[in-house]
Amino acid sequence: MKKSIPFYFIILCLLISIAFLLFYPTNKKTIDEETIKIFFPESENINITAEIANNEKSRARGLMHRKKLDEDRGMLFIFPKEQNLSFWMKDTYIPLDIIFLDENKQITTIHQDSKPLDTGTYKSQYPSKYALEVNAGFCEKYTIKVKDQVVFSL
Repeated sequence: MKKSIPFYFIILCLLISIAFLLFYPTNKKTIDEETIKIFFPESENINITAEIANNEKSRARGLMHRKKLDEDRGMLFIFPKEQNLSFWMKDTYIPLDIIFLDENKQITTIHQDSKPLDTGTYKSQYPSKYALEVNAGFCEKYTIKVKDQVVFSL
């Protein structure tokens, strides 16, 4: 009995589909989907979920062009090493608190209520490895202060 060309084509398509499902990393997250839980144990043990910005492109984009940020959300910027950091609010529509952390995850500097679309700079007072952006008023509401410890695992 002779098989027709469409039969072989269907079998080939089925095998390609199975191979795609087996070998394509569908559970791999993109940078925009990767999040981390961050705890503030010295401030009512409050926690937030933060998106991670850990490469040049994601750090440059940050929270630009977003119209809102949920109260329990933020963005954690991770730098390769401790250094003096500088942020600005160009193309950022959300007023933010910017929290700078050293490599031990201790708060070194806080800039409260940074102004949307501001092209001025917000700098860390001391070398920092991380910067956490949250909604303006977060630090005041939860009495977050310099030298507080922040907890998260990468």
